Amino acid sequence: MAQTGAFTGFPREAFRFLENLAAHNNLEWFDAHRGEWEEFLLHPAKALIAVLQAPLQELSPGIHVDPRVGGSLFSIRRDPQLSKDERPFREHLDFWFWHGAHRAPVSALFMRMTATRLALGAGCHIFEKDALERFRRLMSQEAEADRLAVLTARLEHHGHQIEGVSHVGTANGQGTTSTAQAHFLRHSGLWAIHDELLPSVVGTPDLADHCLSHWKHMQPLHAWLLDHLGD
Repeated sequence: MAQTGAFTGFPREAFRFLENLAAHNNLEWFDAHRGEWEEFLLHPAKALIAVLQAPLQELSPGIHVDPRVGGSLFSIRRDPQLSKDERPFREHLDFWFWHGAHRAPVSALFMRMTATRLALGAGCHIFEKDALERFRRLMSQEAEADRLAVLTARLEHHGHQIEGVSHVGTANGQGTTSTAQAHFLRHSGLWAIHDELLPSVVGTPDLADHCLSHWKHMQPLHAWLLDHLGD
């Protein structure tokens, strides 16, 4: 039966559906199996978001937690205007919890669940122009870059990867005096991520606590981005 109340976990059929969708990514197949999508993935996903709402808002006050499709849950249907991938459906679930008036913030908490893996993260994949300029101004200051390096090193110590490097050289030719400055000035985004093989906890109510435990470790980076780059 579809989940309509408390989150009880994603059933095995959810991951079987994602595997089959990858093999039959077309509208005809999806329409024939829409009931499975709704029962095994959509309803549990909405229930999970509802369970996460209060603890996420306590962890990061002001964060948007919206259980609707198009809110904190990405549509399974790709937008052809926004995606280069011509396949009509995503073969995973994406969750997104953000700050501010729009869904392109300086930092968000996010999760991706595939048929075989679970990824949890915090940060921003691509800084918008104003945020990128603020970030580069901050990283031109050795003390600020060194403080951020300490913060990200702690996350790496807990097993999280730090991503966002996109520039081969130092941005805008700015001179640097520290390794941290040179490193961060190559970033066009900054995020932490924990990527693991699908844990057994996904089939239980404890998935919510599993997600929260990783986001709590990442909260210092999330807060730094909001405090230093937010409007």
